[in-house]
Amino acid sequence: MHLVSYFVVLDNTREQLLLVAHRKAGLWLPTGGHVEPDECPWAAVVRECREELGIEAVASPITGERPFFLTITRTRGQRAHTDVSLWLGLIRFDGHPRSGVQPREDVHHGEHGEEEASPSSLVHAGVQGGDRRAVSTR
Repeated sequence: MHLVSYFVVLDNTREQLLLVAHRKAGLWLPTGGHVEPDECPWAAVVRECREELGIEAVASPITGERPFFLTITRTRGQRAHTDVSLWLGLIRFDGHPRSGVQPREDVHHGEHGEEEASPSSLVHAGVQGGDRRAVSTR
């Protein structure tokens, strides 16, 4: 089983979401990372923000430090496993993210405003004209 904390980074100044291009998935996705053994989901967010983006995590005043959404997905293939994804509220920042302490080769940053995304650019499975800012192929 993989336990992952996903979080959405909102740039307050430019009113844009930060998504990352995940090479293996071929998608622009919210930032996230595996929750380490004996680590709470919020601690994983704090660590991933620092390592991957070089920013400090600040919880949304609406959702706080607790997950607001949970998905459980069974994968297929030779290494089939269960992915448990915890979704945490908006993490707000002012400024520019940078490659963190441990930048990954398979992840590239991109900032997306609502006007840059269209229903035809949505690539996440099952998203058909939903929140146009959620996932975009910019």
